[in-house]
Amino acid sequence: MINDTTRTDWPHKIGIVLICAIAFFISFGEWQQLIGPWFSVPKLALPILFVLALASRAHWPRPMLETGIFALFVVACLASFLVHGISLHPGMTNLVGYVILIPVVGALVRNTVDIERIMLALLAGITLISILTLNAVVTGFDAGSLFGKPMTEMVFGVPRIFGTEQNPNAYAVYSCIGMILSVYAIIRARNGLLRTAAVLAGLAILAVLFLSASRSAAVGAAVGITVFLVIYVRGVGAKTACLGLGAVCVVAGIMLPTFVANTSDLIFKSFYLDRIASRVHAEIEEMKSDLTVHIETLEASASEADPEAQAELAQKRDDLERLSDNAAVEKIVENAVVYSRAAPSAEISSSELLTDKMLADLSEKEVRDASLMVADKVQAAENRLEILIYSARLIAMHPIFGVGFLNARKAFVSADLPVDNAVHNTYVSVAVEFGLPAAALFVAALVLLAYRLLRSAMIIPESARSSRQVVILMPATLIGYMVHGTFHDSYMNVLLWLVIALSITWLGWLRAPGEHATEGSLRRAPAR
Repeated sequence: MINDTTRTDWPHKIGIVLICAIAFFISFGEWQQLIGPWFSVPKLALPILFVLALASRAHWPRPMLETGIFALFVVACLASFLVHGISLHPGMTNLVGYVILIPVVGALVRNTVDIERIMLALLAGITLISILTLNAVVTGFDAGSLFGKPMTEMVFGVPRIFGTEQNPNAYAVYSCIGMILSVYAIIRARNGLLRTAAVLAGLAILAVLFLSASRSAAVGAAVGITVFLVIYVRGVGAKTACLGLGAVCVVAGIMLPTFVANTSDLIFKSFYLDRIASRVHAEIEEMKSDLTVHIETLEASASEADPEAQAELAQKRDDLERLSDNAAVEKIVENAVVYSRAAPSAEISSSELLTDKMLADLSEKEVRDASLMVADKVQAAENRLEILIYSARLIAMHPIFGVGFLNARKAFVSADLPVDNAVHNTYVSVAVEFGLPAAALFVAALVLLAYRLLRSAMIIPESARSSRQVVILMPATLIGYMVHGTFHDSYMNVLLWLVIALSITWLGWLRAPGEHATEGSLRRAPAR
């Protein structure tokens, strides 16, 4: 077992409860900031955790190489803040808090049981938010609307997931990590009831991942689960099967937006098309009845010498003839469906049924995208490539300190770039905003940490089975997050830094910087 028998004290116990609270509330995202931008569970808990770490009888963890590199990364970022005249910004305090979290977690987390509790608290929070999201989609009751931050909204007649981050990709990172944790929970479950709960949690998280249509989260989850299973299983054949399954999941993740769009189209046809068609047909029948009465009235009262009355009579007869033509009626119904998808909140008036006016106030792109739920996935690769090319220009112009935190978006807006003016790549985003030195330190620390985690996790003996399952989560979740970060800006997220802190803590139990773990060292408790 890895350090499964160490003494506990009150700072340790309270500290673990607070870290579990941080993990649980991470997936609540922007809901935590309802009081203000400075309010969130991590921001409130970190100072208390720091005091508890100082009060703990355990020694502070031995400094690790990765901790030093991450600290240098934060220093490089702070230099960029100062160069660009940005001070006391929440982003600055967040980065400082993230790097302080690493030794604080190392001082308070004593064993793999603590790590498992924290990870299960994270899974519980993600599961709860996923259930609330699905409830908003199925029942229409959106808990986020109570706080002015709805989790879903109607796009082209079907609900689209925005979650607690008001952004599908940012929200989907929780589904990415949640899928990896649910696989662990299924394997780790000690009885049928717990395994059933873990399966249901995994299905809820998978459904939200599907509805978010996030390729980055799907691919990250597939890679993370593959890493977990390949290290966990024994035998070459089983590892090959896991790799093959992982490759299939990665391809499926890349194709996810198209699959979601097609499925949403099918859902729309099943649940909305008949209702819209029935409503339009009923409106047409009512119009035909009104036209018949109007024509009879005009025929009885209109004088042949009155050209305006005769013109109106002719127009009404033409309208009635058109509404009696099945082909014309079907065209009207088709236009009404397209209009309802492209402008779901608009009402169709009777006068618009006889013309194509219902399409006239829609742009060509809106009409073209009216059959797709995930509108921003159309030509997404081309748009993001354009953003990456422009990002390279910004890096070339500002290689040392970058353009400054959040200034990249301003540059994209001024350049009239497409989509939502985000880099959609964590590592390029760091280089653009903070400069190449900061990006090099950040990438080096992540790659080194992932490499050491993989090397250490692969040699854990079978005799340390209970600890082994927990430990394998470290490289699986970190690598899954890193893959997700290749397609989304996600360095400013406490979830990433909590995983980093737990990973470095575990490595600190095994070896000093630069040493390789041995099978014997896996059974030794760390020096405290």
